[in-house]
Amino acid sequence: MIVFIGSVFSPYYAWSGKRDPLNHVAVNVALYGNPGRWAMTERGRKRAQQRETGFFVSNSGIERTAEGFRIQVDERCMPIPRRLSGEILIKPDALTPRAFAIDTKGEHHWRPLAPSTPVEVRMSAPALNWNGTGYLDMNWGTVPLEATFSHWDWMRVDLGNGHSAIYYETEELSGQGKRLALKCAPNGAVEECAPSVRHDLPRTLWRVKRSGWSDGDGPTVRRTLEDTPFYVRTELDADLFGARRTAIQESLSLRRFNNTVVKLMLPFRMPRLP
Repeated sequence: MIVFIGSVFSPYYAWSGKRDPLNHVAVNVALYGNPGRWAMTERGRKRAQQRETGFFVSNSGIERTAEGFRIQVDERCMPIPRRLSGEILIKPDALTPRAFAIDTKGEHHWRPLAPSTPVEVRMSAPALNWNGTGYLDMNWGTVPLEATFSHWDWMRVDLGNGHSAIYYETEELSGQGKRLALKCAPNGAVEECAPSVRHDLPRTLWRVKRSGWSDGDGPTVRRTLEDTPFYVRTELDADLFGARRTAIQESLSLRRFNNTVVKLMLPFRMPRLP
């Protein structure tokens, strides 16, 4: 799930000149498996609710609680209109206080708030419930992503007992970029670790390039969870920290996203309501 203020992947926000972020807010929710669901409806300023403890878009949003965070979901799927509703409870032992610049000018930042945290999912539509380990982060910036980056790859792997590792590599339009290899502890501590080897992964049906990190043998793709003209999310296996582990990987092509044809395709999956 992603909450957007000034929806960075919104064609409506781009066409507006990106002057009013609160007039372009959205909640993206994806369920993988059977039954699967996907929803992302952009809404205007009248549907944005800023509270002292959270932020809501219509009836969906995230708020801080005594135990951690509560996410409320009440969305309509597209392109097949089905309801997607429920709640997600995130209960981290501690929050990571450190944020990282992901570009060379310091205009874009990322904070891994809870790199590995207990999560409870209670969905009413569809009827699904499970407990497991999750991840919570946030990104923000002062200029559009496509004005800085050409591409980035990101990957997170759960190491067990509240520990995790995260890899992040950005490529800027200038040819520069940033590389991060981090090991995160359950008490919120984050330290840089030795970078693993970056490997190219098979391109998707949309021919988006993607990479993952692994020691020894290269990573292998388990499932391609999202395959769009500019964004890919992948479940893969990789050799990291002495074991074969399952990781989640994401690749984003900002050159692709900035293409006019791609932006014209987006409203079919990402409608806008007042």
